Amino acid sequence: MQFKVGSIYYIEWDDHWSGSGWHYDIGDLMPITVFSIGYFVAEFKNMIRLSGNKSPSGGFIGSINIIKSCIKNVYELNGIE
Repeated sequence: MQFKVGSIYYIEWDDHWSGSGWHYDIGDLMPITVFSIGYFVAEFKNMIRLSGNKSPSGGFIGSINIIKSCIKNVYELNGIE
């Protein structure tokens, strides 16, 4: 997918996590599907960056990095400024 800086995307992706303590059921160690909506900020070799906030001057704050291999679906949200 070709991302455009400043455009808004809805992304479904598998999140991985860690925890402490003993686990007795491997089923509780499975990744969960996460649904994120945000402004596309940047693309790197193995990940993309979304931001939940954009200023009128074009600045971004409150970002999340998503590993590309974890992305399941991407939808560009049009008609939102």
